[in-house]
Amino acid sequence: MHAMSANGAGRRTLLRLSAASLLSIGLKARAATASLRRSALVIGNGAYKSAPLKNPVGDAQAVAASLKDLGYEVTLRQNTTLFDLIESLRDFSLRSAKSDVRLLFYAGHGIQARGRNFLLPVDAEPQSEDEIAAKAADVGEFIDRLSGNKQGLNIV
Repeated sequence: MHAMSANGAGRRTLLRLSAASLLSIGLKARAATASLRRSALVIGNGAYKSAPLKNPVGDAQAVAASLKDLGYEVTLRQNTTLFDLIESLRDFSLRSAKSDVRLLFYAGHGIQARGRNFLLPVDAEPQSEDEIAAKAADVGEFIDRLSGNKQGLNIV
């Protein structure tokens, strides 16, 4: 997640570190066995009404391309509304249930409220902390859903 206060150089460094980590994980998995089923959901949200971000869509496109090259079945979503974000997470958790590796990459605004982490869709404009849970995607719920799978590795 990009912090709203992070400078451009910091974001690029973070992305390089993240991409390098993903590449390393992917190469190790490829070397271990070519028969692993790998699924990825890649989301880039930048077109926020207030506090838009320049980099997430391009970052998501670059990560999606790299993951495809590593043999992942990739679903790329860009500038998701609340409905699209929730539906993408739900669909991915169902569709990837039999995958050996499930990976979520998210670039965009995120927020923590009351000890829970949320991904913000581009149409989110919560006016108070009380509204966040209803206007964003709960990362913990998504991880719980993925953790219900008895096989495979989850990378979020």
